[in-house]
Amino acid sequence: MLLGAIALDLFAVLFGGATALLPVFARSILTSGPFGLGILRTAPAAGALLAGVILARRPLRRAAGPTLITVVALFGVCMVVFGLSRSLPPVARRPLP
Repeated sequence: MLLGAIALDLFAVLFGGATALLPVFARSILTSGPFGLGILRTAPAAGALLAGVILARRPLRRAAGPTLITVVALFGVCMVVFGLSRSLPPVARRPLP
């Protein structure tokens, strides 16, 4: 079961990882500059922290496999939405120098 979970995460990150493109995405597509890049770089850590708090308060009792598949599919959908986005919320936008 552990090997399956590691393999599933490997493929999700391999095919859905866009962290290497965040500087170009922040500058060219979102036109948000360093502040927006900081928010984009912080988002995975904030999501991991939120997931850790949720799992600490409400641990999985059963059916970890289907839950893992659902979460990986949700990750894929979020990556597609991120790839199609063209703006950040107004709070995250600062003028470029």
